[in-house]
Amino acid sequence: MFNSISLAMGRQVPVGTMGLCMDETHPIMRAMYSESYSTPQWYEPVIHSDCAILDNMPAGYRPILQMIDNVDRNHRLGLLYEAKVAEGSLMVCTIRFEEAPEHPAVRRLYRAILDYMASDAFTPKIRASWEQLGLS
Repeated sequence: MFNSISLAMGRQVPVGTMGLCMDETHPIMRAMYSESYSTPQWYEPVIHSDCAILDNMPAGYRPILQMIDNVDRNHRLGLLYEAKVAEGSLMVCTIRFEEAPEHPAVRRLYRAILDYMASDAFTPKIRASWEQLGLS
């Protein structure tokens, strides 16, 4: 149910997101044995996360792990994304790993991110400013 329907029916407004979209070819996603859409191993990481609104990123930019927003808001929501910023490379993850360290998927994702960032493959293709990332 979307925001307007919930309000019209006098019900609590739900989170209103519609699943995940991910780059299954990215090294982190390959380590997670991911499809391009939500699968069961993503439950724990997602319920222990927030989303960053990336509406100001360049046209065509896709986060590595994106939450699909509903049509009422239609924000570009990122859970895991990277960019070249200033003179460096930045990886942003909005998952709170410390809340669920006992879950295998959470541990595997954490390890996959660290391994990727330590590798030569960590070379973001998109350049962004702190303002575009909402970090200014």
